[in-house]
Amino acid sequence: SSGINAEYGESFRDTFAGVNGGIAAVYTTQPLDTTKSQNAKHFPININPSYKTLSKTFQQEGIRGLYAGSIPAVLANVGESATAFPCLWENQYCHAKTNQLQIS
Repeated sequence: SSGINAEYGESFRDTFAGVNGGIAAVYTTQPLDTTKSQNAKHFPININPSYKTLSKTFQQEGIRGLYAGSIPAVLANVGESATAFPCLWENQYCHAKTNQLQIS
């Protein structure tokens, strides 16, 4: 009985870690993604270094402008990470067992 509860606890922990990792990944990189999109949108006309585009976007639209469109990215990344994290350890275990490696 305690073995089953421990497995559910580990699964919940890994899923929780995946959700938080997905959120952190999006909110860490979203300003860079916005900058990349702005540069791509104005490419043939205006070629600016990324730091100038980032600065201009921040001055014109504020912090909200840098994080525009982050909600769909968070939802997509959270779903992916929440699925991948719990599977990671099982995949490593199966790979190690298949290749007769010691699992620490």
